[in-house]
Amino acid sequence: MRLTVYTDYALRTLMYLASHRDRLVTISEIADVHGISKNHLMKVVYQLGLTGMVETVRGRNGGLRLNREPADINIGEVVRNTETDFNMAECFDPSGNQCLYSPACALKDVLQSATAAYLSKLDKVTLATLTKRRPADKKTRATIRVYPRIKKKKDRLTGPLFSCGPCTKIAGRVSLVRRWILPAWAGAMSWVIALVPRVLHATGLKRRPLVVGINHGQSGFKNSRIRAQ
Repeated sequence: MRLTVYTDYALRTLMYLASHRDRLVTISEIADVHGISKNHLMKVVYQLGLTGMVETVRGRNGGLRLNREPADINIGEVVRNTETDFNMAECFDPSGNQCLYSPACALKDVLQSATAAYLSKLDKVTLATLTKRRPADKKTRATIRVYPRIKKKKDRLTGPLFSCGPCTKIAGRVSLVRRWILPAWAGAMSWVIALVPRVLHATGLKRRPLVVGINHGQSGFKNSRIRAQ
């Protein structure tokens, strides 16, 4: 049996609230942490509020928090409130049953027993059981921590155009030029630009005068000789 996405989000929300009982938690925070839809999560929180498991605080600094103690929230109850049905096969729904084996099939009884055992196991588990400390790690609390993903920078060009062998070699050479040759060339040019004035001053050479045009109103441009300092 597989839980629906609705039930999955409800269980995640309850576990997150149980792990952060010292403050109010917003819907946006839970959605960002788990990477789920905020609009879908709002429906889940609304249903949890109707059952009395979650309390919503309105206002600018509002948020969510548990309305019950984690030990009083039964997981079996949560699953029953969030799942639409527990029809394991077509024969579980008499209105739409068209199976030819239904009159003499023993599979239905087996699936019913399995579903009852499944729910019985969930009835023995509480939210406190899911969020309590593990015996092997008593020094740490059962808090949910989020580590942002680090995007790796791609040094080589990728895509369908560079999937062939020769193109891959060209992309590698372009990457080599971009990473090593261009920075080295820029550094060398900065040294040359810095040394040119010193060389000219040491050799006694003078730069040629620079001739520019100066606008004197409507009379047009007149040449004026301005010597570089």
